[in-house]
Amino acid sequence: MINIFKLPILLVGIFVAIMFLLDISRIGYKVAILENVILSVVVFVLGLLIIVVGGYSFRKAKTTVNPMTPELSTQLVTAGIYNCSRNPMYIGFLLWLLACAIYIGNVINLLLIPLFIFLVNRLYILPEERALEKLFKEEFRGYKKRVRRWV
Repeated sequence: MINIFKLPILLVGIFVAIMFLLDISRIGYKVAILENVILSVVVFVLGLLIIVVGGYSFRKAKTTVNPMTPELSTQLVTAGIYNCSRNPMYIGFLLWLLACAIYIGNVINLLLIPLFIFLVNRLYILPEERALEKLFKEEFRGYKKRVRRWV
C-alpha cells in the first residue's frame, strides 16, 4: 500500500480541502475583495511555472522526479532554477496553497502555511537530502553550502 503522505501533491490537496472546510465552517475572518481572484491566479501561475521548470530540469537530466524514490537519482540537478533553490517544486506547491488562501480570503488559512512548510521539510525534503547525500556525497554537500532551500 502506498503511503499517501509520500506524494506531495496529495498533501497539497489535503491542505486545500482543509482551507475550504474552514471557510465553509465560517471559522476565521473573511477578507473578500475583487483583487483576491486576480492575485490568487498570478500566485498560482507563478507556482505552476516554478514546478514545470523544476520538473523539466529533472527530465532534461534524465533522472527521477519521484519524491518516493530519491535513491534512484542518477544525477544531481544543480543548474537553472536549482541554482536558486534546492527545492523549487516545493516552493511551487507552497505558492499554490498561498494562492488558494488568497482566493478563499479567509485569514485563518494563512496559519496553515507554516504547518505545510514543517510537514514538507519532515516528510520530503529531509529524507530526500539524506538520500542525495548518500548518493552524491561531497558534490551534494558543496551544493548545500552554495544554494539555500527557501522552504
